[in-house]
Amino acid sequence: MLAGRGEIVAIYHDVDVSRSLTWKRRPQAAALLADLRSTDRAWDAVAIGEVARAFGNVEHLRGIARRLHRHGVAIWAWDLGGPYNPADVGSRITGTIRAELAQEEVDRLRGRVIDSMEAQARSGRWLGGRAPYGYRVVDTDEPHPNPAKAALGIKLRRLEPDPRTAPVVQRIFTLYLDGHGYKHIARVLTDEGMMSPSAVDPTRNRHRPQHAWAASAVRAILENPRYTGVQVFGRARKTMVPVDEEADIIDDVKRQLRQPATTWVYSDEESHAQLIAPEVFERAQAQMRTRGRGNGGGSPRSDAGRYVLRGLLWCGHCQRRMQGTHLRGQALYRCRATSPDYATVPAGHPRSLAVQERRLLAALDPWLTGLFADDKLEEAARMVADADRQRHGNDPRVAQARQAAASARLRIERLLDAVERGGDSAVYAPPIERANRDLAAAQLVLDAMPPAPEALTDEEIMHTLRALGDMPSRLAVADGSIRADVYESLGIQLTYRRDDDGLEQIRISASIDCVDLERVGGASSTRGTRAPWRGVYVAA
Repeated sequence: MLAGRGEIVAIYHDVDVSRSLTWKRRPQAAALLADLRSTDRAWDAVAIGEVARAFGNVEHLRGIARRLHRHGVAIWAWDLGGPYNPADVGSRITGTIRAELAQEEVDRLRGRVIDSMEAQARSGRWLGGRAPYGYRVVDTDEPHPNPAKAALGIKLRRLEPDPRTAPVVQRIFTLYLDGHGYKHIARVLTDEGMMSPSAVDPTRNRHRPQHAWAASAVRAILENPRYTGVQVFGRARKTMVPVDEEADIIDDVKRQLRQPATTWVYSDEESHAQLIAPEVFERAQAQMRTRGRGNGGGSPRSDAGRYVLRGLLWCGHCQRRMQGTHLRGQALYRCRATSPDYATVPAGHPRSLAVQERRLLAALDPWLTGLFADDKLEEAARMVADADRQRHGNDPRVAQARQAAASARLRIERLLDAVERGGDSAVYAPPIERANRDLAAAQLVLDAMPPAPEALTDEEIMHTLRALGDMPSRLAVADGSIRADVYESLGIQLTYRRDDDGLEQIRISASIDCVDLERVGGASSTRGTRAPWRGVYVAA
């Protein structure tokens, strides 16, 4: 390809680096880009073997090609038969097809691997990786089914109970079913000197202290169905997620994301010794569902006794949500600087910041009363009307679907043009089919969207705001769960701060969002419109 056109003066070769990474995240490719800006570089073209090996997707190819083109450098690719010119339609189409075919091959291989692992999981085979806490991996007497590995003397492996940690798993389930929460169990195990998961395997969770148990570790053990003796596959899978969704070039990185329990694959029969009986495990799962994941495993509360400001109150020192608790029958919210979740303690943060719920409500309800006072109704109505008009014209789902449909139509037109110019229809058929599927999916979204409601009239807005004016007095005698629902639907957000001299500051904001007035004795409600208000309440 390069015969008679020049000579190789430099080589940039990344070894064992995924092509899914952008060039700035590959050592040698990043060095190439750095040399690109040099005025004394000795090269004016970049030669690559295959587009599919140099670039993870079409966006990578186009972005790098544009960058090199701005510096007067061309990309030569063997499978393109010459230079790739980002300004030439034919060159772009050929490069796109090569990249799309390579991505299709990767997706097909990934699908085959997943299908194979699911089949092995159903048969009960150990799929590798680290053993769950309470087990260890041992060799069996069976040779490995892969002939090459069997020839090397490699045996099949399976799980067996670890005599050091298996009793700890059973104790965790016993304590939990006796009514103890995650944090209490973690404290008990730490005080008793039981080996934590990070102590058994120091390479796991290196940021955690090996001497102490974490509540999250207790919860993870309670949620793991492998303790019932079955093999499970698909609890988490590596998924490509964007590093920066706003970046011009899509830069994906692999992350382990938890999958819904309905998609997990279980072995048909027991594959290893069970530490927990299935009925005991199911009792624990039912208890966890009753208590809720966010309750720390503590005692369940009735809906009427839920924290009225749960999830709505933030610490003004560290910008974290304050957690609800009860002390001598009084609900309060606190933020502790000594929490293990803190890497560093923010400057000026009290060691333990706490405020009673009733004091927050004493500031919130009068603020709401003033918000809908008669002298402010006109300003509030204008804000609601502006927000309503903006909402109808900026539905992100519709905009995204329209953009996807337009992109698919453009791809189809370009590919069909290439076929008409004499291109091989067999080569162009797969990307055309994918573009048609993308177009159909986008059209389904557009067809499923309900028609936009009519804009709120001035009369409707004023009627609703007048009804809201009486809301604080009704909330004062309403059930706690009703108050919580209304505050949440109002978009209430509070920030609490206490300075060193004892001065307290509560910042309040609100936005109307589907307030159900009938639950507090009112009339009609708004229809999903959000209009922001801000306020500051300072108490000595």
